[in-house]
Amino acid sequence: MAGYIENMPDKTDVMFKASVDINNISEQSAQETQSVAAAIEEQSASVKEIAVASHNLSQLACDLQEKVQNFKI
Repeated sequence: MAGYIENMPDKTDVMFKASVDINNISEQSAQETQSVAAAIEEQSASVKEIAVASHNLSQLACDLQEKVQNFKI
């Protein structure tokens, strides 16, 4: 029993260091998650812009097609 009690400070130190490591990993994971969320938000905005531009281009193509048909003989 005495040997077990003598080793307690060592085991407590190991547990403390492990909890610090876990905390650091958790903080890093949270930061990476925020970075991924920001990237997804930017990508979503870009996709929306592309969709709007595609719709506008489609409308222009339809308008052009109508004007070209006026010139058919």
